[in-house]
Amino acid sequence: MLLTKSQNYLKKQAIKVSNLPVKIRDIFTSMEEFNQEYQALGPDERKQFAAFIGDTDKEVLAAMEKEYPQTDIQTIIKERLTDDASLKALDAYLNSLKQTQDKYKKKGKYTATRLKIHNRIIEHFTKFVPVPNMPTNKLKNH
Repeated sequence: MLLTKSQNYLKKQAIKVSNLPVKIRDIFTSMEEFNQEYQALGPDERKQFAAFIGDTDKEVLAAMEKEYPQTDIQTIIKERLTDDASLKALDAYLNSLKQTQDKYKKKGKYTATRLKIHNRIIEHFTKFVPVPNMPTNKLKNH
């Protein structure tokens, strides 16, 4: 997508393009079409086109910031804001955070070190807490 700043703002605010005012939505639709043309341009043409798109991106971003003001995540948490926009922004923020399993998985499988830790945790809890239907075998990558 060519409107990177605007697109990032939408993502951060958890706003769908389909929910934007018609004027801004039409600009996004046009930019998606321009993106295909952009890929076919030569290097010099791309520079000129990118400058034009950069200006458009700034204008669209300014319009969106006016229409959908951004609330800081810390403010949402501190003031316990529960309006739809705040909850969507908080949800988008939480979904953007790295997950611990991303750190410990390679090609979709846990690393050997992480599997050992998982197995020690399971072993520890099954010793002291009766867990019905808990498999006694160790975790394995599938």
